[in-house]
Amino acid sequence: AKGVLAFPLVYLLGTSGLLIGAALNYFLGKYGWYHVLARLGFEKGIEEAKAKLVKHGAKAILVGYFFPGSASFLSTAAGVLRMPFQKFIIASIVAQAFWSLLWGSLAYFFGLPLVEFVLKNFIFLIIAIGAAFLIRKFMKR
Repeated sequence: AKGVLAFPLVYLLGTSGLLIGAALNYFLGKYGWYHVLARLGFEKGIEEAKAKLVKHGAKAILVGYFFPGSASFLSTAAGVLRMPFQKFIIASIVAQAFWSLLWGSLAYFFGLPLVEFVLKNFIFLIIAIGAAFLIRKFMKR
């Protein structure tokens, strides 16, 4: 109502929501919903996440939660692999707490100035991104 966000509350609620989602995905993987997700086209992502979990264990969760989309695949894969839930949830808590604090802090402190910068320099940014893409494409040749 005041237009001011209480960062600690937003951090706590956001992190809690992501952890609940990770736990749900874990149980979806553990109790067979994996097959439904595979039929919906998510099999490749889950298989890649399984390979990372087998190779790296809980470290894959710590690094993989960098992006919430990969976190959902990793948590589903952890359930499919029947990773012990206590090990999974502890790794998830640590990972979510870290990444939420990092991304939340960046958004909280730099969000509005960054949005204003992008809006003021939109055309220049599009040209710069296009030029970088073309340079990269020519460098590969």
